[in-house]
Amino acid sequence: MKVLTIARLWPCYKGVFESRAGVIERLDPYRFRTIHIYLAKNSIQPNQFENAGQTVYYLAGSGRMRQFNPLICWRLIRILKKEQVDILHCHKHKGTVYGTLASLFVHPLVVISHVHGIHRTRNWRRRLLNRFLFKRVHKILTVGQATAEDVIRSNPGVDRQKIFSLGNSITIDHYADVSISNQEARKALHLPEDAFIFGTVGRLTPVKGNHFLVEAFHKVRRQFPSSHLIIVGTGRAEQDLKKQAFRLGIQENVHFLGYRTDVPVVLKAMDCFIIASVGEEGLPRALIEAMSAGVPVIGSRISGVPEILDNGKYGLLVSPGDSPSLAQAMIQIVQQDPMQRDKIIQQGRRWVQEQFCHEAVVARLENIYGTLAVQEGIIHRYYLISYPKSGRTWLRLMLGRFFQTHFDLKIRNKDFLKLDHYHYYNPAVPTLYVHHDPDSDTVRENETGELRNRLRRYKNSKIIFLVRDPRDVVVSHYFQETRRPKKDPHDFFKGSISEFVRDPVKGVDAILTFCNLWASQRQIPQDFLLVRYEDLQRDTTGQLRRILEFLQIKDITEIELEEAVSFGVFENMRKLEQEGTLRSKRLRPGDVHDPESYKTRRGIAGGFYDYLSQEDIIYLNDKLRRELDPFFGYSFELDPEKIKAREILAAGSVNSCKKDNG
Repeated sequence: MKVLTIARLWPCYKGVFESRAGVIERLDPYRFRTIHIYLAKNSIQPNQFENAGQTVYYLAGSGRMRQFNPLICWRLIRILKKEQVDILHCHKHKGTVYGTLASLFVHPLVVISHVHGIHRTRNWRRRLLNRFLFKRVHKILTVGQATAEDVIRSNPGVDRQKIFSLGNSITIDHYADVSISNQEARKALHLPEDAFIFGTVGRLTPVKGNHFLVEAFHKVRRQFPSSHLIIVGTGRAEQDLKKQAFRLGIQENVHFLGYRTDVPVVLKAMDCFIIASVGEEGLPRALIEAMSAGVPVIGSRISGVPEILDNGKYGLLVSPGDSPSLAQAMIQIVQQDPMQRDKIIQQGRRWVQEQFCHEAVVARLENIYGTLAVQEGIIHRYYLISYPKSGRTWLRLMLGRFFQTHFDLKIRNKDFLKLDHYHYYNPAVPTLYVHHDPDSDTVRENETGELRNRLRRYKNSKIIFLVRDPRDVVVSHYFQETRRPKKDPHDFFKGSISEFVRDPVKGVDAILTFCNLWASQRQIPQDFLLVRYEDLQRDTTGQLRRILEFLQIKDITEIELEEAVSFGVFENMRKLEQEGTLRSKRLRPGDVHDPESYKTRRGIAGGFYDYLSQEDIIYLNDKLRRELDPFFGYSFELDPEKIKAREILAAGSVNSCKKDNG
């Protein structure tokens, strides 16, 4: 797998923010190379990316760019080609405008638009422009779910599948592991050591709602005279807030600390952190920082705040602009049982560690980069494509065992089926991605023309297409949908097997659409290898060798092939599933006592005769004979001998029952 070159495109350099640097610095250097492009430069502050030896470009000097500049777009195109950029990650609206236009002249190129806040689609002109931009970009990242919903709400017709809430992140340890004590922090800030101290951090603007906070604190102080409020930050509302505190007679207990670089120390001095916003918030980092610092929190029920607090599970939520409710919540924090408070604090810390640390966001981002690169054919990769229940797991097990033996790999059991990860252990292993593409939801939601267009992303790839007699597939899929584990019990199919066969979404029609789509587009990939399940059963060693040679693996030995085939025999697969050896959620039975609930259910060809009525078989034969592409080489005739054998078996079962009931 090639190292992907990621270009981060920013509207203007105003200094490096910790939330951005923390993510970029943690990207796996063995998979990603990052360069930085700024449309303009409005800061003399040193660029830490540049100082770290990373490639940095500034396309223009200082000053705001109010109008589109074709020269900047031309410079951007030249840089993208020179640096052989694979993925262009555009930040904010202006970055997306220039990046999307440049992408028209650079191929292949994945374009990502990153939306950093609420209400970014301000007017009809931007909404109109977004209709063009969002069709061209491959992914729209947002800093939170509230921002994602705002993008959908503000841009009718936007493809929701493109939108992904990446989240926001901080360096958790920077706030959780502060060396000084609460008393030492208060002493450093000239605050009383025995007071209950409320606080907030952020820009002092009207939308932050701090005038409601001051008003609420005034009410709290009547009941708790020794309480104090500290306000950290600067902004145009600062003087008004100071006047308000003076007017309410609480100026001695309200402390304006201005802009601070030692926020972890300030948080250490607090007993409660409050974000009283009345305007839209994306995903406020200050709230995440306070939770990491172990400070009880109160937030407005607005935009991304409930997302951080998990709808009030890890802090109190109040209506925005409601100072009486805010005062009541502040009093509740003061009176809260210490043990209960500590429990919520620890749970909140674990929550932000899981959801909002840099590592969590990096994992999501790396997955997005990798997936998009594969989808767009940027990463040269083989694909093993099949419809569900076509024998894919069997083939994966044999290939996995062969790769382990041939390349002398030490793969953990839980990663055994992840063939696309083997390349990381040894670059000589072909990058084989196993996929059901398009999946049933995509088939259902898109027209045939759109589905065919989707397959164009495999233009530079080589496809192994595993196919199985659709009659066996539909039976196996029926048990998948009725016996195999489901996250939601409502997802189980409730009808009979005859109804399943004719179901337009899950039945034979879905199999036909999938197979015929690939047959009609098989000329798109560089190469296309058809593997029939029945041929693989009849000559397992020969077909496995054929697949490995297609993967351009050299020096294949008979011993390696025999070991792989032996590992994939039905009895061993059933044993692996029963014992949970591979620790895979997919490879476990729904009920260990029900053989039909196993992933490795029967493993035979033609088994559909044991489950389908003669009427169902005739229906399938007629339909498949008419509609399945002859490319697959199947014939669909009724086998009288198997029908007769089934009738004899059924008659024997009836006689046995009569004898038992004697």
